[in-house]
Amino acid sequence: MTYGQDQYPHTAYQGVATPPSGRAYGEPRRKSGRGGVIALVVALVLAVVGAGVFGALWFVETGEHTTTKESLTRSQQKVAETEDSLAKADEAKRVAETKVGELTKCQEAGRDLLDSLDADDSEAERDKTTDALDRMDSFC
Repeated sequence: MTYGQDQYPHTAYQGVATPPSGRAYGEPRRKSGRGGVIALVVALVLAVVGAGVFGALWFVETGEHTTTKESLTRSQQKVAETEDSLAKADEAKRVAETKVGELTKCQEAGRDLLDSLDADDSEAERDKTTDALDRMDSFC
């Protein structure tokens, strides 16, 4: 007995071997109609992932902002302390320069006194000695 096409339903017998997909060779694929849904699901997943990444980055940056703000406050305090120390040092320098000017006059008077004492015993040298002693008395 020979089996023909009329003895089997159309889907089971097609006259040629049927591929695993269940459709005959050369038969066009049917569109599923789910392309739009799949695109929306992919877009939703990407949006959720993007929001998660954005949230994580925002959280990290907020912590870094707080740390940076505290560091800036400490740096500003150090700058204020340094400026205060600089002002005190400038004042001390001004006072020292004033004292140097006064001490220089005292030093010159002392040198003149030593020079006059080493010189001969004349009236001019006695006047230089007296002058040097007067200047030492007023400057030292």
